[in-house]
Amino acid sequence: MASFLSGIKAVVTINGCCANTVFPLKYKDTIIPALMGDLKKVTLTEQGLLDLSKAMSDPTANENLATVIPVECADCNFMFVASEDDMNWDSVFFAELAAQRLRDSGKENFEIVRYPKAGHFVDVPYMPFYPSGVHAAVGEVVTFGGEAKTNAHAQVNITPEFSFKVVSHERPEHVLAKETHQRRFMKEGVQRVVVTDGRIRGALFIPPGPGPFPGIVDLYTLGGGPSEPRAFEEGVRFLQKHPKALELELFQSPRVEISLSMASFLSSIKAVVTIK
Repeated sequence: MASFLSGIKAVVTINGCCANTVFPLKYKDTIIPALMGDLKKVTLTEQGLLDLSKAMSDPTANENLATVIPVECADCNFMFVASEDDMNWDSVFFAELAAQRLRDSGKENFEIVRYPKAGHFVDVPYMPFYPSGVHAAVGEVVTFGGEAKTNAHAQVNITPEFSFKVVSHERPEHVLAKETHQRRFMKEGVQRVVVTDGRIRGALFIPPGPGPFPGIVDLYTLGGGPSEPRAFEEGVRFLQKHPKALELELFQSPRVEISLSMASFLSSIKAVVTIK
């Protein structure tokens, strides 16, 4: 997008590849072929998980040069975030290749941020650590690398408080409304308590003050992620018994059937949000 579209001011990539992968990418009359992996380079870890870290082909090889994204055509600033223990592919190598391509074009509009011992998934703060899981392209369980503490630090470090402006136009010259939105991942004074109760593995966020507060259960159930169905009811019951929780005002989950079932059979759930 940044290479072909104008008006983009900044791009942040997290453990990405500097080439187009898996499927050809088409924009108008331009087609960027896909960089493919070599299954012969896939190995097994001691735990029996697939290791894909050396499987992706080298984008600097002559036969693969056409797969590389022409970042030098972009006018925006870049931040390349790369985990040194990324076992999905060599993110540091790809970040350095993109940076070198910019340097060769006389540009210094980039920054490389490296995180030693962090794995492939550096999500928004306080998301579960995801060291292994089913790979969407491979269909098998693979290792993604990283250490829990290092990944948690990287997630908090890379996504600080930020703000952005929202402007609504009826016409380019006629502004209907505008507002500045400030985003914080955890407000000052909020306690984050790690929960390991029975089969529950998660985090409890408690606002400052005596309470009680409305309870929100947020279940992470994306494909290939941690398996949570066995702990759904336990999580709800845990929050219902907590002295600072009022009643469950919101129960949200990407799994529609789980959300609807919980609301149908458990009391005190006041609202449900289903995603996908």
